[in-house]
Amino acid sequence: MKKSLLLLAMLTALSACSQSENTTAPAQTATPVAKETSSPSGDAGILNYKEKLDIAKLGLALQQSGLQEGAKKEAEWNQRLNTAQTNADLQGVFAEQLSFYQKGEQALQPLQMESEQGKRVHEQMLRGFSGIREVLQTIQSLNFEKPEDAVKANDLMPKIKQYGMDVMQGMQGFVELMKANGMKPDGTSEAEFKQKVKEFEEKMKN
Repeated sequence: MKKSLLLLAMLTALSACSQSENTTAPAQTATPVAKETSSPSGDAGILNYKEKLDIAKLGLALQQSGLQEGAKKEAEWNQRLNTAQTNADLQGVFAEQLSFYQKGEQALQPLQMESEQGKRVHEQMLRGFSGIREVLQTIQSLNFEKPEDAVKANDLMPKIKQYGMDVMQGMQGFVELMKANGMKPDGTSEAEFKQKVKEFEEKMKN
């Protein structure tokens, strides 16, 4: 099923980005934030402090949401989708994906960003997570053994693409925000993230 492949491709890319965040953002934001809290120098110092604070908030929220679990589950989900024989088989996978996106949405929703760039990244990521959660909830109401419901599921593809792109672009913006503040993501994780983003974009064209 094309939509499931899109979701799985995105989960893998998100996990690659999450691994990069986990090893970089919290560790490197602690000291600079502490220094700048005491005496931020002018507008540039305040902006730098705010962006670093936003990075720390977003990184912690993504960690707490269990983002990395998507990659761990990917192989299992792929196998189960490929061998699914009934509506119940498919819905079991979609239910787990729904839980994944709900956790992401719940972790991001209460955050208050300090910088303009942080607000843009947060808004885009949250819009994507919330949108995909809504689509998966709709999918949960369908019976894929009924032709009319299979058509309805296919009609959801534009929304999946739209919200999926929101999440992906939000993640890309987050990585760029980290770089702009001197926090270089792990090279291997960033390369994997870029590759998965490319694969995701290719899938969206089909």
